[in-house]
Amino acid sequence: MNLADPGQPRYLKVTLHIESNQVKPSEEYEKRQPQLRDAILTILSSRQYREIMTSEGKAALREEIKGKVNQLLVNLKAQNIFFTEFVIQ
Repeated sequence: MNLADPGQPRYLKVTLHIESNQVKPSEEYEKRQPQLRDAILTILSSRQYREIMTSEGKAALREEIKGKVNQLLVNLKAQNIFFTEFVIQ
């Protein structure tokens, strides 16, 4: 994915885990996966390198993703977002 840095193309590879209030993924989660992925990709691609390279930037990114996930889902609620892979080139 390209980051929104003007003048210098950058690529971001992220793997994340959503911790929720349910042990197993629900039918709602399965049905909404395309929308969730699109929303998360939109958030990530709108960020600039300098915004997400600090620990504060990553924390803000986690909160924004969690808020968007909780906005899209009714019964399943994200409690935490964990980045298990975060590579920028």
